[in-house]
Amino acid sequence: MHRLRCVNPCLTRLLHCGAANRNQILEGLRVCSNEDQVFDVVSRNKAKLTVDHVSCAVRMLWQFQKERPELLRTIDLTKTHPQFLTLQVLAENK
Repeated sequence: MHRLRCVNPCLTRLLHCGAANRNQILEGLRVCSNEDQVFDVVSRNKAKLTVDHVSCAVRMLWQFQKERPELLRTIDLTKTHPQFLTLQVLAENK
């Protein structure tokens, strides 16, 4: 019984830190102001990305492209970026 009381606070702390870490990733994505910042967040957190993170990153990348005039869009550069390929793989696997 005593062991369970000791384990419970440890598990609670671990679960809370894990949730906070995921929220930090989402916050990091939401404050990005260009594609390079999104790709930087993705590259630093590859192993921790969830479906929500991947969809948020893809939505932001698309939004950045839509905000540019047609001639200034960099869709080809974005599609060939190594971190975009990472996002594609994660989207397929999750």
